[in-house]
Amino acid sequence: MNMPELPPVEEYEARVKRLQAALKETNLDGALLFQRVDVCYFSGTGQNAALFVSPTGTPLLMVRQSFERVQKERVTGRITRFRRMRDLSRILKDHGIYDLTRIGLELDILPALEFQKVESSLKVQEVRNISPLVLKIRMIKSPIELKLMQQAAWVVRMGHERALEVLETHGAGIREIELAAEVEAAMRRAGHDGIIHMRRWDQESFYGHILSGPNGALPSYATSPTGGQGTSIAVPQGAGHRKIKRNDPILVDILGAYQGYYIDASRTYVIGQLPPPVLDAYEVTFQILKQVIKYVRPQTLAKQVYELALEMAREGGYEQGFMGCTDERAPFVGHGVGMEVDEPPVLSRRNEIQLKKGMTLAIEPKIAFPQHGVVGVEDTLHLTETGLKSLTEWENFLDVV
Repeated sequence: MNMPELPPVEEYEARVKRLQAALKETNLDGALLFQRVDVCYFSGTGQNAALFVSPTGTPLLMVRQSFERVQKERVTGRITRFRRMRDLSRILKDHGIYDLTRIGLELDILPALEFQKVESSLKVQEVRNISPLVLKIRMIKSPIELKLMQQAAWVVRMGHERALEVLETHGAGIREIELAAEVEAAMRRAGHDGIIHMRRWDQESFYGHILSGPNGALPSYATSPTGGQGTSIAVPQGAGHRKIKRNDPILVDILGAYQGYYIDASRTYVIGQLPPPVLDAYEVTFQILKQVIKYVRPQTLAKQVYELALEMAREGGYEQGFMGCTDERAPFVGHGVGMEVDEPPVLSRRNEIQLKKGMTLAIEPKIAFPQHGVVGVEDTLHLTETGLKSLTEWENFLDVV
């Protein structure tokens, strides 16, 4: 695997300029970012740090740990040490940042205790949620980001190829968790970061879901069309200890990760053959994906994508199992993906956001049966001026062993 060059400082400076323009439009005196993904996106480091961005001027990166590593990295802005939250006001003033009245914080994810500490130190008049502005900027991917996502696509492809190899070699009887271990090892060798970031509070993922038979239809706490048995009550999602049987639908829904960027891709496998209604449902999901790819253009509304997919599932007779077979089914057919798995836009019934050139979307139509499990497909695609283009660049959506 070729190691791509790290993004140049100019890439981060361009991102900062977009945030500064948004700050001016919203009449904010600055944005104070703490979450590592956001800080990394704008500064170029994944170390423990806070980033202050004013509407004009150079950002200030306040580093908790490790200061020595940050000094060797390609980061944008000024760098200083940062130990305690109560020192925040003094540090900003020492660098010419004062008279703050209105600032933006990541209120969707910043812990309440940390928020109270920031308020106590800065004593500003107004705090707004900066996350919608940050995520809006992050939705549009640069050419450099797309290259990194293409590398992540190669990583996830290595996982799927290993899944097929293991199923061909071992056949029925291998446990879900054993198959998952082989897939995860293959992706790790290919350069997988090993960490999956999710923004939604108390959500998490580990390489994805590898599910067989009825386990695929088990709901869980995860905001996903699939859940799975998991390994225990403490980890009630994903691969479990069930042995894979002949004619089971085997859903391999995994996440490639490379230098902080993700690709989400699902394929359906079977040892033997799928039962007729399950095979038919799989074909419906495949046709939904193909039709969505033909349909979506810049300015398409997110909700229109969901409505199209739901209508096709309804026409096929599978509305009841579409995106889950219980009342807790996933209320979407796709989502944004980038430095977090659950990025906006969500392709849901009520989301009226217009899709734009540069977005990267994971489209994942799935149909579940309580007695059989789940079948479906998922691809991560880049929205261009003329439509959606796959980033995974391979089309083996159903593999029969």
